[in-house]
Amino acid sequence: MNELILYCKSYNKDVDRAKILLQSVVAFNKDNIPFYISVPSEDVQLFKDVVGTNNYTLITDENVLGEKLAQSWITQQTIKSSFWRLRLCHNYIMIDSDSYFIRPFYIKDFIF
Repeated sequence: MNELILYCKSYNKDVDRAKILLQSVVAFNKDNIPFYISVPSEDVQLFKDVVGTNNYTLITDENVLGEKLAQSWITQQTIKSSFWRLRLCHNYIMIDSDSYFIRPFYIKDFIF
């Protein structure tokens, strides 16, 4: 189990932003903290086509929740707060698609 994971909940309208976020993670993630992006199952192929398949793990929102939910602001928050259920890590940092890193970062920057 990982001590720390970076996690982004995204969807089709943010695919270009998610690509920029991934590029910044690749450039500045000095401790190779695993990066996960979850999207609705219907957006998986779009993300593979636009963002690619390297340097992160793509999962479905349905995999996080165990069920399909209509996309809304409220269900996005539910998915974000349910990522722990996958038991992939002890801690995760939730990053929005429109965020990006501008300098090198390490695990110690997030966990003491």
